[in-house]
Amino acid sequence: TFDEDLTGGVHNAFATNDYLYAISGGQKYVIIDVKDIYKPKRMGEFKYPGARIHDLWVNNGIAYSAQGGIGAVVVDVGNGKYGGTIEAPKLITTYKVNSGHEIFPYFQQKTGRTYLFIGDEEMSRQGRVWEGTNYRSTLGTAGGSAQTSGGYVHIVDATDPMNMKKVGRYHLEDYGSHDIIVEDDVLYQAYYDGGVRVVDV
Repeated sequence: TFDEDLTGGVHNAFATNDYLYAISGGQKYVIIDVKDIYKPKRMGEFKYPGARIHDLWVNNGIAYSAQGGIGAVVVDVGNGKYGGTIEAPKLITTYKVNSGHEIFPYFQQKTGRTYLFIGDEEMSRQGRVWEGTNYRSTLGTAGGSAQTSGGYVHIVDATDPMNMKKVGRYHLEDYGSHDIIVEDDVLYQAYYDGGVRVVDV
C-alpha cells in the first residue's frame, strides 16, 4: 500500500517496470519508484494548473495526459530530450481539444510516427436534437434514464511534440467517446451505452 500525497484518491494510474504514475485527486500525478515493489518511494510529481487530469499514458519517458480545461498535456518525465527527469518533470507542450477526457499515444510501426488519440467525452447534450435527460437523478435506479454524452476522438500527429498537427477524427453522432486502445492500426473505442466500436485507423 502506498498513499503518500495520494489522499485525494487515485482515479487512474499508469505503470512501467520501474515507475508508477498515479493520478492524485484529479489535480496531478505522483511518480512512484516501484523497482522494489515492497519499498515504493515517491520520486516526483507534475501538476498543470487549472486543468483537471483524468487519463495518463507514458511512452519512452514522455507522459501524455488528458486534462479537462486544456486537452492534452505532454511532459518529459525522463526521456531527457526536453530537459525532464523523474524527479523534475518538464512540460513540453499542450494541445487544445474540446474537453480532454482520455488519451492514448500510439506508435505506428509502418510509418515510425506517434499519434495521439484524444477523446472528448462531453457529458452534456444540452441543446442537441437528442438532448437526453438529467440522468444523474435516476442513475442506478429501476426505470432510470440512459446516460447521454457526445464528443469526438481527435487524432493528432505528435511525432514532433513541438509541432503537433490534427490529422483526423472519429465521430459517433449519438454517443461520446470514453476509453481508447489502439493496437495494430485498429482503434477499440468504448462508448458507454453506445457499446464498443472497432475502427480501422
